[in-house]
Amino acid sequence: MLAIRQWRRSACLQTILKNFARGAQTAAAISRNKDYAEIHDRDVAYFRDILGDRGVITDPDALQPVNRDWMGKYEGKSQLALKPQTTEQVSQILKYCNERQLAVGGNTGLVGGSVPLFDEVVLATAAMNKILGVLSCQSGCVLEQLDNHVGQQGHTMPPGPGCQGQLSDWGQCGLRYLRYGSMHGNVTGLEVVLAGGTVLDLMSTLRKDNTGYDMKQMFIGGEGTLGIITKVAIQCPAKPSSVQVTYLAVPTFQHAQKVFQKAKQHLGEILSAFEFLDHHSLIITLKNLSFIKNPLPDTQTPIYLVVETSGSNAEHDYAKLEKFLEEAYEEEIIYDLSLPPNDMYKLVEETRARMKHLPVTVVGYGHMGDSNLHLNISAAKYDKEILAHIEPFVYEWTADKKGSISAEHGLGQMKPECIGYSKSAEAVQLMGRFKSLLDPNQILNPYKLLPEKNRYYKPHKDEHATAVTH
Repeated sequence: MLAIRQWRRSACLQTILKNFARGAQTAAAISRNKDYAEIHDRDVAYFRDILGDRGVITDPDALQPVNRDWMGKYEGKSQLALKPQTTEQVSQILKYCNERQLAVGGNTGLVGGSVPLFDEVVLATAAMNKILGVLSCQSGCVLEQLDNHVGQQGHTMPPGPGCQGQLSDWGQCGLRYLRYGSMHGNVTGLEVVLAGGTVLDLMSTLRKDNTGYDMKQMFIGGEGTLGIITKVAIQCPAKPSSVQVTYLAVPTFQHAQKVFQKAKQHLGEILSAFEFLDHHSLIITLKNLSFIKNPLPDTQTPIYLVVETSGSNAEHDYAKLEKFLEEAYEEEIIYDLSLPPNDMYKLVEETRARMKHLPVTVVGYGHMGDSNLHLNISAAKYDKEILAHIEPFVYEWTADKKGSISAEHGLGQMKPECIGYSKSAEAVQLMGRFKSLLDPNQILNPYKLLPEKNRYYKPHKDEHATAVTH
């Protein structure tokens, strides 16, 4: 076990230091795959025939947003972005790119997953934003647009109206997990275009279907490395007519855990969100967002909670919320002024203690409903010493607690070599085999998600022999 830990640490740390040495502007220090073709005028002309002039972007200024992530941390060199509007156009594009061996990637997500490393073709689905039913839609639709649409028909999007961005970023929102579950669990069907141009129709609207492998789950969270999602079918619950919110202050995270347990006992099915933030998060928010006011201006406590209920009967919901608050006050769990849950905030405390001598601010907030912690460490600028205190310490700590190093945003080009902290070597190897099966020329979003040694899986001769024998 020690040897495995040392290997994980070594591979991940090398990637982190290489990223830092390059100014954190590009991803891991790897070379461009020479198997990929370079883009020529004839390629651009072919895409113009399919998409027209408005669907093909070659102007350097117009390409800047797709070559640089919103944090300014990753920067690519793509010379071409395509904006298809239909599944047929995506199929034609991928078939051509596969035959020419032109690398192609999407343009959504964080941790560098949306940014090309070199000269990959960027395929942006933002123009694929048609709503086809309640709810079937193209993958370029944004959640805010969809919530407005289904709301007119008495429904709501599963993550709730607080989430925004394209559907292909669906992993990022966990606000109302308690009531509606994850977006993962509410997706009933997909349409996917594979690397060779084949359109895979998985657009079932059934909640129960036990006829073979649940193939859509392979593509959800695949970060565009297995196929391009073009359509999505989503189960949309009824829109709540009664929403109640309360903001609480508690002295410790242990108190927050007790409040969370009591909320689940008393509020039951109407409990839709249980969020926490620490005092440091609140201070930074108030300092940088002047339009936000502190709901408890005379109170300074280490932990604050936001508890939300969603139901159909305001009087009933309010009575349950009032009963819950009354008992919490009586037991002195809260005062006026929700990882394994027991370990959730310890990482913030240990990181803060570890970095107390450095010019940084360490804050923690997140969703107690699905044990999802957001650990944010802010500094005036990148500093090698600061980075060395963060990584791989945070990943090792999380792995020791059997947690995940990426609950929402994926691995992108930031964390591929660190996947061993959350997945076994056997699981990662199998992922590489899936990738090679569906994308044998490795054209889809290259250099992302998987460690370099697992990206280009080649079966051994004896594997073929075994398959034939059986």
